[in-house]
Amino acid sequence: FSPEKIQGDTVFQQDSILTVKEKEDVKLHCNFTTADLSPYLFWYQQYPGDSLKYILRKNKNGIDDKATGFNRFDAQLERDNTIILKIESVEVKDAAVYYCALSRT
Repeated sequence: FSPEKIQGDTVFQQDSILTVKEKEDVKLHCNFTTADLSPYLFWYQQYPGDSLKYILRKNKNGIDDKATGFNRFDAQLERDNTIILKIESVEVKDAAVYYCALSRT
């Protein structure tokens, strides 16, 4: 008997620090690996000393969900296992740390 070797899921955010001007559009990239054919990808926002705030969820099958108050935020799944968070017309209040996460279906 030999147990199956399960490859772990990973996410990697390319952008560590971005400096942008107000009203510019911003794209944050997150690469992921998973054996799941249709994982859920999430984006979260965090201000210093605060808990994570859910922004949105995307799925390759077109399942989307977005939290209230994030109208200028959207995400796009690319074929190369990248999810891009797009923030339109950046405002000062958008200065935060952004995290991507992956969950199997």
